[in-house]
Amino acid sequence: MKKIVFFVQTRKPIGGSQVLFLDFASYISNNYPEYEVYYINFRNPKVEQLYGNSNIKFYDVLSCDYSQFEDAVFFTPVNYVLYLAEKTKNLKNAKVLYYFYHPQIVEWLNMQIYKKKPDFKTFFELLSSHNACCFMDSSNLISAKKIGVDFSETYVPVTLHGDIPAYEPKKIVSNEEINVGWLGRLDHDKIHSVINLADNLAGLDSPKKINIHLVGDGNAKHLIKLSKYSPQIRFVFTSYLYGEERDEYLKTNADFVVSMGISAIDTALLGIPTLVPLVSGEPFREDSFYYLFNTTGYSLGWNAFDAEAMNCKAHTIEQVVSDIYEKNLKQELGEKCRNFAISEFSLENGTKLLLEALEKTTLTVKECNSSFLVASMMRFYRLYRSYRKNCDFERFHEFNARLKRLNLTKGIINKSKRLFKELNRTFIRKEAKK
Repeated sequence: MKKIVFFVQTRKPIGGSQVLFLDFASYISNNYPEYEVYYINFRNPKVEQLYGNSNIKFYDVLSCDYSQFEDAVFFTPVNYVLYLAEKTKNLKNAKVLYYFYHPQIVEWLNMQIYKKKPDFKTFFELLSSHNACCFMDSSNLISAKKIGVDFSETYVPVTLHGDIPAYEPKKIVSNEEINVGWLGRLDHDKIHSVINLADNLAGLDSPKKINIHLVGDGNAKHLIKLSKYSPQIRFVFTSYLYGEERDEYLKTNADFVVSMGISAIDTALLGIPTLVPLVSGEPFREDSFYYLFNTTGYSLGWNAFDAEAMNCKAHTIEQVVSDIYEKNLKQELGEKCRNFAISEFSLENGTKLLLEALEKTTLTVKECNSSFLVASMMRFYRLYRSYRKNCDFERFHEFNARLKRLNLTKGIINKSKRLFKELNRTFIRKEAKK
């Protein structure tokens, strides 16, 4: 029997990528008897309860016996390369398929590496030559190709989660207000999309008060400067909501929702007009939003700098507000978003694409772990373990991130010293001329 191992190592609350992995794992375990399916992460009783009707075998990432996966194929986000390498260092024949699910995922991997300019091109050429990469959508593929590697167009898109809710026609929440929803995390990789949304809403020439309902939470929500938008805009923080509670809140309080990834699909299935935003890890200002049914290449969010390459029809926030409140198109646009989500993102189709990609990869974890990039980091990690014997790679990553910040600070200091010396020499030369 073939073994598939879904591997992540994160203490974050269950979010989009984890849900996707669990849905794939559940569907395969229940519909493909030729596969044994494993999910490895920190144990979470709530997650295991949610997927209790599946045949997934759950293991804790720190206590799992990885020797049992010698003949398995691992499926993991590409920013977990080093996490997986530490766990699979004794395996020889196990294979691996890496997933690109966010345009900044290579940057996240870079944060784990002590070198200032790691040789990503050579490393990813190795992965590409073994068909060991797949992409959530075309925006991730475009972003990855900036490394200089000609990756094959292998997609494993996000999929519908759970049962499709019955369709209910949607009326305007209130004609006296503009009610906008945001569904998703409020972490550093997404928070600037929220701020960009707020900035564009603040620029509307409208007497209506604006409510932004933030359904989600994260470590970067403090970056939203509430006073900047008061009293025109009111932010409603709900924290995380799940299942029927989340759906009912959005149906009751939002006339349109801005979201990305799986969250965009979840919203669209409710028949609510759903817009995909631009995303950036840095502050930006772009008045461009995309109805779900206008997206291409399975893309449900892309970098602000890649918008032209996506070739999707954009709308300004003013146009969206006009569509909803002046043209009374809420129901029509909601239906179009819903139908598009159902037709493009079925779990059955996504699973088929994933299994095809898993069959194609020929990269063993041994060959991956022997690459210069991974091997050099593992040597650095072993050195770290000689001083901190019981520390997992998670703690090493935190240490390395601090080290990189320190090196950056040193670099700034050294540049300042060189600049001061140059200014001093210039001053001396001028004084000598006098």
